[in-house]
Amino acid sequence: IERVSILALGTTPIISALLLVELLRLASQRFDGWAGATVVNARLVDRYTLVGALLLAAFQGAGLAGALEGVSHLVTEPGLAFRIGTVATFVAGTALIAWLATVISRHGLGSGLWVLVLVPYL
Repeated sequence: IERVSILALGTTPIISALLLVELLRLASQRFDGWAGATVVNARLVDRYTLVGALLLAAFQGAGLAGALEGVSHLVTEPGLAFRIGTVATFVAGTALIAWLATVISRHGLGSGLWVLVLVPYL
């Protein structure tokens, strides 16, 4: 319980979404050609990847909310309102991490996602 925070999901949903997109690109030459054809298509794939990451964060947040409700005397008012608030918090935390990774990459400090993956271990 001590390790659960707003950023508890970390980069896991983002990396999972990136892996799914890369698997799709490997499985379909047509999609890979379309995604790499223009800058507009590449940005569109990036946006859909972000949406997929946020959906994965919502799914994982719902699981965490259910687990937190299962711990006795932890949640004072379990129910739908708690679950919605918890899921929204975890999705917002994942969106914050994605934005921070973009800012790190944009300012030339390295690949933002990989910097954020390595920081907890340093």
